Amino acid sequence: MGVTVLSDMVYRPWSLEGQRIELRSLSDPVPSMDVGLAWARGRPLSKAAAVFRAFMSVALGGGG
Repeated sequence: MGVTVLSDMVYRPWSLEGQRIELRSLSDPVPSMDVGLAWARGRPLSKAAAVFRAFMSVALGGGG
């Protein structure tokens, strides 16, 4: 058993084990959350990391 707050984007009505997940709406608004991405200065990003950074920038409104 557990309780979590998920965004609408990641909610689904079943678990990986096939168990039903119940949705309960919150009466109070959920505050926004900051998202950060860090990497080692002076160390080049791998191609995969650079693509991920660009994707996150666009997805979160940074423009790429």
